[in-house]
Amino acid sequence: MTIQQQLQSLDVEQPIYLIELTITGQTPLRVCNNANVSFGGVAYTGLPLTIEYVGKSGEGTELSSKLSISDINGQIGQLLDNYADDIIGAIVSVKRTLSMFLDSGSNPDATQYTMFSLRINQWVGEYGVGFEFTLIPSVSLERKKLPGRTFLRRCGWEFRDVQCAASTALNFDVNGNPTTVANAVCAGKDLTTCEKYQNTARYGGFPGVIRGQ
Repeated sequence: MTIQQQLQSLDVEQPIYLIELTITGQTPLRVCNNANVSFGGVAYTGLPLTIEYVGKSGEGTELSSKLSISDINGQIGQLLDNYADDIIGAIVSVKRTLSMFLDSGSNPDATQYTMFSLRINQWVGEYGVGFEFTLIPSVSLERKKLPGRTFLRRCGWEFRDVQCAASTALNFDVNGNPTTVANAVCAGKDLTTCEKYQNTARYGGFPGVIRGQ
């Protein structure tokens, strides 16, 4: 039985949404509104989320949708902090399927899904709580990046670039342990890490910010 037949039945189960957020040049973030699952050999992390899908216009063009997703594990907030300049316009692909078609289901079949793909136009939310993304077709992308700073908690500078200019006298690895200049990183991109480098005067973030849009 196909997914179309299942979705038209009277006792259809709650669909499973497999969501892939892709920022150019980065590994896609894959989440779903279920427990951790695998579909076609691809793993998706279960998170509380909802998606309001408007559908298509009479011309067949995808209309706007809203994706609300929990940040209970801090994963979404970290993504927004690290890639703030690239999140607007990022691709969000959504596959809708049923549990029977998952790799662990009663009838595993990775060809059984419906799909739509939109781009992030804007977002709002609170770190550690959750975020809401407005999704629209690429041709309708309205929100543009403007000159100036993006107000996020984490530092927006590249480690030891001209804005950061952290001294090479102190060097720490990803675990915060002393290391060589060649292996030094700013792993946390936060004020605590900046304090270790004694460079808070040049910190490129806004620790008091709790919301973004």
